[in-house]
Amino acid sequence: MEKVVVWFRRESEQLVTLVKTPEKFYKTQLEETNLKKARRFYIFILGVKIVVTFCEVILLSFSDLNALFLISIVVSSVIIFGLGYLGAGVLHLFAKLVGGKGDYKSSFQIYVYGSAPGLLIGRLPILGMVGYLYGIYLTFLAIQILHRISKKKAFLLFVLIFLSALLLQAFSFSVAGV
Repeated sequence: MEKVVVWFRRESEQLVTLVKTPEKFYKTQLEETNLKKARRFYIFILGVKIVVTFCEVILLSFSDLNALFLISIVVSSVIIFGLGYLGAGVLHLFAKLVGGKGDYKSSFQIYVYGSAPGLLIGRLPILGMVGYLYGIYLTFLAIQILHRISKKKAFLLFVLIFLSALLLQAFSFSVAGV
């Protein structure tokens, strides 16, 4: 139990540093040599999301659907964890297209740390929007630092990803016949 408390405290401190001093936080990430630290942080964020959602469901209702809903929360978090690697890969591909110098580890860090605010408070009215916007800011800043590119190139990267997402959605709608 003590190891869990230490792990929770370490990841919580990392979250506070990310939110309060993101530029300093990202500069320390340049020294990381593997995905281990970012992966632990991602598990922490998803774990907090699961616990908060469990509490929300338990406080709001007591029905038979709760068990199924709670299972779906865990399953969706596992899927989100797996998709994080894919999202980082897409980000890495586009970062390389605009001249990014970081490696896949850097792209994974960008994805994980940038998604944290949205994952934690995304369900809350108004605050959720603030969380997503702050996540975009964190991502934009991290791209510049971890891939060592200019603001213009980071903005171009965002435009490329946004346009690709729109094209993918348009394609999926056309295939689905919507």
